[in-house]
Amino acid sequence: MVKIAVYDQRTDVVNRILCTLRLRYGYRVAARGFTDLESFREGLLLQWPPDIAVLNIAVDMDACIGTAKKIQDAYGRIPFIFLMESYCELAKVFQVNTAACLKLPLQPVKMTAAVDHLMNEKKERDREVLLVKNQSGMELIPCEEIWSIGSCRHTVTVYGQKNIWKCYGKLDEMMERLPWYFLRCHQSWIVNMEKLKEVQNSYIEMDSAKRIPVSRNRCKTVRKFAEENFENMLENQEDKRIRICVSESEKAAHE
Repeated sequence: MVKIAVYDQRTDVVNRILCTLRLRYGYRVAARGFTDLESFREGLLLQWPPDIAVLNIAVDMDACIGTAKKIQDAYGRIPFIFLMESYCELAKVFQVNTAACLKLPLQPVKMTAAVDHLMNEKKERDREVLLVKNQSGMELIPCEEIWSIGSCRHTVTVYGQKNIWKCYGKLDEMMERLPWYFLRCHQSWIVNMEKLKEVQNSYIEMDSAKRIPVSRNRCKTVRKFAEENFENMLENQEDKRIRICVSESEKAAHE
């Protein structure tokens, strides 16, 4: 999941940007909006480091760039998308890791094009490894090898096709660091949706034939996620890998 923070002094603009991001990317992003620069700085520094930051710097460029520097110093090279009235002072914005400068009024197509590029870059990075803590210290697990992650009390178990890793942590924290195609299907389970074979009312069957429980209140979310993000697999007549099963009561509701 990609975390995107948005700052603009105008509430309606923030809401419009958030709506654009959520409509386009759905479950792949978690977006938060701020209308106060200090709240933006404190929120990001203290509790919510983003993967991408979108800032309107037209009103007070120096203050915004200063805030961006502090965030970058704390978390490294976070890419910034700046919204600005003109390109007269471009030298200032490149004091930080600037990914794009978009001229106001904002054109959603240009913003999403910039976000698309950054998300693709992050997706490639995320496909590499998941950093976990175990008794031996820290360990890197290739994300493409992870099929599911289960939690029991204070222990988290990462299941691969061939390997099993025991580690410490919380599923909520892991979800924030995993690629977008991982989904929380149960209070105690995360699944790699790219490895699923079948979605039933109470479980997900993986390619490995392992069954992962699905909470009743998350069942619709799991189905919707599969339909929206893996539609090409569902429609491809040569690929019958994924099947979404619907209960008789749900069938009757749609007839």
